[in-house]
Amino acid sequence: MDEKEKEELLKKIEEYSKKIEKNPNDASNYYNRGNAYYNRGDTFKSLEKFQEAVDDFKKAIEDYNKAIELNPNNASYYNNRGNAYGNLKKYEKAIEDYNKAIELNPNYSLAYNNRGNTFSILKEYEKAIEDFKKAIELNPNNAYYYNRKGNAFFYEKKYDKAIDDYSEAIRLKPKEASYYNNRGNAFFYEKKYDKAIDDYS
Repeated sequence: MDEKEKEELLKKIEEYSKKIEKNPNDASNYYNRGNAYYNRGDTFKSLEKFQEAVDDFKKAIEDYNKAIELNPNNASYYNNRGNAYGNLKKYEKAIEDYNKAIELNPNYSLAYNNRGNTFSILKEYEKAIEDFKKAIELNPNNAYYYNRKGNAFFYEKKYDKAIDDYSEAIRLKPKEASYYNNRGNAFFYEKKYDKAIDDYS
């Protein structure tokens, strides 16, 4: 994210803060400001400004809390708060929020994916794979979900299954370099070195 985009996020935070002052009971303004803080936190994280990232994720959670207080039945509020908790390495709280998002919207493929990512971080790969399968069932054209499922199989050392998922991700998004790299890694561990080299190339 460049400087201009960072400035835009600050402007959005100011804009939503003014809206909150005028109407403190509108959940959407807290949610939108929370998203802006969250995106800023991601920016600082990538720049390795750790404390600034932590502060922004905490501010995001405060805003998501308020949005949920005002509108407790919006699944995306819980999903995004779960993402912020995940960035703060509060994984159990993240899973609780993804569970609630899924309870409110059982067809929320992104919440299944995000919970699957969290299970992967916790090395609970079987649970992760089940969540990625559900995300794919709900949204079968999302290459990222196949890639994530492939990663979970890779960590389980089920390289043949990982290759199948990476191949599907590549079919859906053939210009994404990381998918070829991931499949190359799986081929490497399968000792299919020629195929690994092709993918790395």
